[in-house]
Amino acid sequence: MACPFCRMPGGPCSSVDSSVDGFSVVLDRRCWRRVYVPCSVRVHLARYIEECRALAIRRGDEDTDLAFQCNEGYLYGVLFSHGRLRSKFHGPSWERLVSDYGVRPRDIMTIRLEHYGTWIGIDFYHVGRGDALSPLPSVALDGLSDSEMELVGSCYYTHGVVLNYQQMYFMRCQLFNDVYIPCCPFVHRIDSMNVNGHHMVIPGIVVRSLKEFVTFPRTGVLTLEVTLESGDDDEGNMP
Repeated sequence: MACPFCRMPGGPCSSVDSSVDGFSVVLDRRCWRRVYVPCSVRVHLARYIEECRALAIRRGDEDTDLAFQCNEGYLYGVLFSHGRLRSKFHGPSWERLVSDYGVRPRDIMTIRLEHYGTWIGIDFYHVGRGDALSPLPSVALDGLSDSEMELVGSCYYTHGVVLNYQQMYFMRCQLFNDVYIPCCPFVHRIDSMNVNGHHMVIPGIVVRSLKEFVTFPRTGVLTLEVTLESGDDDEGNMP
């Protein structure tokens, strides 16, 4: 059973307005279009947003539009509608936010009213598990040029390696830093099965791709530039 106005589970909400510095919302099956604000905080939230906008205008801020700010630094200029019975966040940027983070129904969204500004901090959490959601790996590649995307697309991965957002962003920073060198990138997971003493076994498909860039001697030394990232196995495949 859910509240008929804000769709929060548990039946009708309290109509008593509360002054809070943050609140949580359980997202419903139509979360990709909008998210309703709980009845108990919606009047306070509308007043908070109005006061923050007025303050930004008095200060002469260039940007007075409302936006959600995620921990990764991304901003989403969402729309806020405050009606007689319900209030909601919506708009194209809200839909893009939900898509970028792979949000699903019954995931939890927390909203932080802590900085008294038009940028409102938010977090998403997995339903049941409680761990925070990160953007999808593809979001880490936003803003790259066609040639840069082509290079990322040519990257080879050891069988079974799948990068999460943080790892994909790390790879992007390593590929396109101030000392960028044309290369054929590949991501390899180092474990006891492919490291023997001082030797690392490189997949054959990587060796074949490297031949497009360099000539392999029958004997000799080939120098590779290696960037290592460490992490716990429980956190997923690490490059």
